[in-house]
Amino acid sequence: MKRLLNRYNPFLMITNTIENTIVNYLNNQATVAEMEVLEAWLADKNNEKLFLEYVKLNFLIDINTKSFDKVSLLEAVALEMKKDKKQKAPFKIQSLLRYAAIFVLLIGSVWMYSLLQNSNVNQSNTSINEVVLKSENGLVNILDQTGTSQIKNREGDVLFQKIDNSLSYSESQKTEGLVYNTLIVPYGRQFSIQLSDGTKVELNAGTSIKFPVKFLKGQERKVFIEYGEAFFDVAKDTEHPFIVNNYDVDIKVLGTQFNVSAYPEDESITTVLVEGSVKLIGQTNSNDKKESILQPGYKAVWSDGNKDFEINEADIEMQTGWRTGKIVLKSLAFKQMIIKLQRHYDVQIESNDEELNNEIITATFEEENMEDVLKLINEIHPITYQVEGRKVKIRKK
Repeated sequence: MKRLLNRYNPFLMITNTIENTIVNYLNNQATVAEMEVLEAWLADKNNEKLFLEYVKLNFLIDINTKSFDKVSLLEAVALEMKKDKKQKAPFKIQSLLRYAAIFVLLIGSVWMYSLLQNSNVNQSNTSINEVVLKSENGLVNILDQTGTSQIKNREGDVLFQKIDNSLSYSESQKTEGLVYNTLIVPYGRQFSIQLSDGTKVELNAGTSIKFPVKFLKGQERKVFIEYGEAFFDVAKDTEHPFIVNNYDVDIKVLGTQFNVSAYPEDESITTVLVEGSVKLIGQTNSNDKKESILQPGYKAVWSDGNKDFEINEADIEMQTGWRTGKIVLKSLAFKQMIIKLQRHYDVQIESNDEELNNEIITATFEEENMEDVLKLINEIHPITYQVEGRKVKIRKK
C-alpha cells in the first residue's frame, strides 16, 4: 500500500511520528515499537476518529461502504503476526487481537491496494526512531533524544525527570499499589533509566522493559525484559530481592551488575555476571524448575529448546561493549553479525549467499556509520553491497 504525495493534512494533533507510524502500519512495514505506539495512541477515542479521517483523506478509502471477509482477514493477520514474532519480537495475544481489530476496521479488501497502486503516489520509507514510554492506563510519551522534561501523572505528580537519553524516577511518588510502565527502545537507539529504588538500567537497541513506577515496601522488586538486551546495576536492598524476568527465566539478585540478552531471534536468554552473584531459575515444559548460581566473569545461556542452563566463561567486552556504542565481534558467523548490525543501525540487511553467511568474522566497530562498516567488512571479506535508504543488499565478490 502506498501513500499519496503531498496530500493536505488538517489534523494537527497527528504528529509526524504518529503519521509515519500510521503509514508504515498500513504499508505492512511497522515495527513492534511502532505498532505499540499506535495501539496506545488509538486507546483515546478522539484519536480513533482522527485516525479514520486521516486514512480516508490520505488514502482515498471509503472504509464505511466497502465489505470484506473478516474471518479470512483475521486469519491472514494472525499468520503475519506469527511470522513477525520470529523476526521482530514476541506479541502478547491481547495485542494480537487488538491489532487484528484495528486492521479489520481499516483494511477492507484488495480493492484498496489496487486503487493505490494505480495512483500517482510516493512510497514512504520512514521508520520511527523514538523511545516510547507507555503507562498502565494507556498514556504514551514520545521521548526525544535531547532536552530536559518532566513527566507527570493525571494528578500532576512528577513521575520522572528526563535528561537527554535517560530517565530518573522519583522515590517520593504517592503511588499506591503496583503501577507498571513500559519503556520501548527502537533499533538504532539506546536509553537508560534509574528506577525508584536507585537501580540503573541501560537498554540496548530493540528492547522493551516493563517495571513498577514505584517498588512497594515488603515486596520483591520485579521487572520484566519483554525482549531485547539490558545491563543492570542493582541497588542493594537485602530485604527486597531484585528479580528480572523474561518468560521462562527469573534472575534473582540482592545487589549486583549483570547483562541480560533476550532477543527472540536468538532463541536463548544469555545472562552475563560482571559483579556480585545471581541465582537463575528456569521453567521447564513440565513445570519443573532448573536452578543455577552464576559467578562473576561467567555467562549462563538458557536454551529455549533444551530448557536448561549452559554455564561458560564470558567475554565481558564482547557481551557488554554495546554500552559504550561498540559492536564487538569475535569469531562470529557473518549471519549473526548481520543481526547485530540491523539492531545497532536500524537497517534491513539482505544476504542470500550461504557461503558468506557462514564465514567467521572478528571485528570491532565503534564510531563508524553503516557505510564505513561495509567498507571495513569488504577489506576482511570481499563483498559487493548496495544501500537504498535503510535497506542494504550484500553479496560475496
